[in-house]
Amino acid sequence: MPAFHPLLLTFLLALLPLLVGFAVNSAAPHPPTAARVSARCTRYCHYHACLHATPANSPAYYRLRPLYELSIRVLAAGGGGAAYVLANLLVFLVGIPRPTLGCCCS
Repeated sequence: MPAFHPLLLTFLLALLPLLVGFAVNSAAPHPPTAARVSARCTRYCHYHACLHATPANSPAYYRLRPLYELSIRVLAAGGGGAAYVLANLLVFLVGIPRPTLGCCCS
């Protein structure tokens, strides 16, 4: 039974981003869209790098934009749709945490 607790914690932590996404999308004043909208950010900004970001309103994003664009291109190299989602999951849930956890838990 003790092995069940870490599994439950992992499952609950994995659900957290989904719950936050649902809450954000439910409370948003506009429905989610992938179309480019000049007045506000949409999913278009996620896929094509945000054109709304400037050094004045988002200095960190503006400085990191080349890294952001590179990561999107690398993740999308295998294609869109399910391949992009799988690449995101592998990189951000397996690839990055594994070396991080390995060096502090040994």
